[in-house]
Amino acid sequence: MQTHSGMFVLPAGISRGKPVCRTSVQCGNCKEVPISWRSCRTVLSPLHRLAPRAHVRHARWATSSYRHRFTRLLSSAATPQRRVGFVGGAGNMGSAIIRGIVGSGFTAPHLVHVSGRDRAKLERLAADTAVQITTDNAEMLSQVDVLFLCVKPAQIESLLHQLFGTRPPSLLIVSVAAGASFACLERWIQDASATANEPRLIRCMPNVPLQVGCGATGLSRGRFATDADLAWTQALFESIGTVALVDEPLLDAVVAVAGSATAFMFQFLEALSDAGVREGLPRPTARALAVQAMRGAARMAQAEPQAHLAELRNRVESPGGTTIAGTLALEAADFRAAVQAAAAASAAKSRALRSAFEERLMGKE
Repeated sequence: MQTHSGMFVLPAGISRGKPVCRTSVQCGNCKEVPISWRSCRTVLSPLHRLAPRAHVRHARWATSSYRHRFTRLLSSAATPQRRVGFVGGAGNMGSAIIRGIVGSGFTAPHLVHVSGRDRAKLERLAADTAVQITTDNAEMLSQVDVLFLCVKPAQIESLLHQLFGTRPPSLLIVSVAAGASFACLERWIQDASATANEPRLIRCMPNVPLQVGCGATGLSRGRFATDADLAWTQALFESIGTVALVDEPLLDAVVAVAGSATAFMFQFLEALSDAGVREGLPRPTARALAVQAMRGAARMAQAEPQAHLAELRNRVESPGGTTIAGTLALEAADFRAAVQAAAAASAAKSRALRSAFEERLMGKE
């Protein structure tokens, strides 16, 4: 946590596995601050909500995700603050990113500017997050250092002409649009501004769970983006999940394994909870158990990243037991093939979008 004096001070007594019973912490030039930290009005105020309240101090703070999320954000406190703009930010993915970075404390709401056409959606987003909203893209663009493009792929070319038709961009542009390659984005921006501009671009493929701090995002860096641009963007997405730095062609695979896969997981959970109902469980109970089983399996896999997933599965399967019977039933139903076919279809769709854009671009040359 950065204090007024610029120093970093951890709450006294925090260490792995050690209960924490303190109710205050010294904060630079401030007096002792209660554990809620609400009286400490520094530029890092979004971090305050991650500090444990009185009812979650003790061992829960020292050993749980509260501590991990908070200490992860201590490093992001030193990240230069940038004013962030979102075009199409009231949509599903844009609002997920906004809710995630505001909720995690990565940035303050007053530094986030969102533009869109649906005033009602914008107002709901502002009510939930306190970000700045407008229906005027030009107004938003004049107030930001980073621009997130969160529109549908088919809309992105016309949007870039609208945004940069009068002047070339000098800000960092982060594209969330599937299929819109760096080559296409650079060409569209240069055509829009009628200059040989070298736009600073980063492409990202995030997924919706980042709105609850459990995102999985693939990042690829454009040729004109700086080291600082990449570091800032990576820090943003790491504040709300896991980040993989990949070459641009592999973003199609990220779409399949992380982006679209969220829907596949929900489909699996729905089927599993339905099975519980068929066996006699009340639906709420079946749903809760299925969700917790998936969460527990994911936590185990995260805890042992070097362990092969088959090894983890084998630990659950006892000889002649109930689990191996179910596993063999999944194999008989071609479960693996179905999952791989779903991922392949999503990746193929992403590649098809990219090819269509690039063919259209070549047709203009």
